[in-house]
Amino acid sequence: MKKIIVILMAMSFCLFAVAQDKSYTFPNSRTYVDMSGFGTSDTIVASDTYSIVFTVNQHYPNTQSVYVDIDSVSGTPTMNIIMQGRIFAGGTWVAIDTTAWAGTGDTTFTMTNATAARYRYYRLYFKSDATAQKAKVIDVQFKLWRE
Repeated sequence: MKKIIVILMAMSFCLFAVAQDKSYTFPNSRTYVDMSGFGTSDTIVASDTYSIVFTVNQHYPNTQSVYVDIDSVSGTPTMNIIMQGRIFAGGTWVAIDTTAWAGTGDTTFTMTNATAARYRYYRLYFKSDATAQKAKVIDVQFKLWRE
């Protein structure tokens, strides 16, 4: 019985270890991160969601830019890519910027917010709406300006 419990616990750990979503916490001294090196677990399939959460440890209004490099793996995937912010960990996400993407190759774009806000958490949210299509995140760069 103990072996079964240990095996189940190990399997559940593996399931959580391969979760798609990513996060990054900015140290007080940094305002830029390049998150290259995404793997196959970062592939966004039909009707799927994927998110990257950035935690900003500061108390001043800030603006930000996000560079995204995304590539279609199969077909012509379509998705909404949404930059969101929130003040509290349990708060509601507020849309900052949104872009729609449909691609058949490697595409890059930048989302920039020039209106300073006091968000502590930012989320780059990918929401696929295509059937049987796949896309892969190649690179995400996040730049924060503390105003």
